[in-house]
Order: sequence, then structure tokens, then C-alpha cells
Amino acid sequence: MIEHRIARRTEVRIDAVVATVVNSGPATVTDISETGAKIMYPDARPGERISLVAFGQDVCGTVAWADPDRFGMKFDQGLTEGPILGYLRQIASPAARASGPRAFGRRAA
Repeated sequence: MIEHRIARRTEVRIDAVVATVVNSGPATVTDISETGAKIMYPDARPGERISLVAFGQDVCGTVAWADPDRFGMKFDQGLTEGPILGYLRQIASPAARASGPRAFGRRAA
């Protein structure tokens, strides 16, 4: 079955921490929407429960798909509030798009 996405995805570079039942560690969110995210992190398995912490907000969900170095996460509940949604709305605003390329986190110099 093919799932059709409604939420618009936005490319980002957000430092985060993920936790599964057996592992936890630093990760990088590279793509996010109000319903899910693509995350650079090894060893996630489809169907596995996962927690994502970014900007101090904890979001729970399920691994939808996985490659050796990244996975897609489907949030249990769509983002309706909190710092992650605030950041997403800020960078997706027309003013942010008009200002050109974005720099993210400590890696931007």
C-alpha cells in the first residue's frame, strides 16, 4: 500500500537526539513536516518505536522505513504546538524563503 503525504516537507539541518528501545544517541533531522521526519541515524528498524528530541521538545512515533544510515519517522500525533513546529513555520514563511539559503546550528560558519 502506498501512503500519500499531505503535509509539506521542508529540508532542514537540526541537531537532535533519538532513542529507541535498545539505543539512543545524537542524530540530524534533514527533512521534516508536521507529520514526520527524515533523520540521519544508524540502526533503526521499520516498525520500531522511537523518540525524537529537538529544541527541547520530545516527539514520539514509529520508524516508517530505514536505510543503514537514515530512517523516516511517522509522528504519533501531528505537530500542533511547540518549538519544533515554531521553527518549521518560521523557516517555511515567505520572508524566510525570500532571504535566501539558511544556515543551521553550530555547523554554519
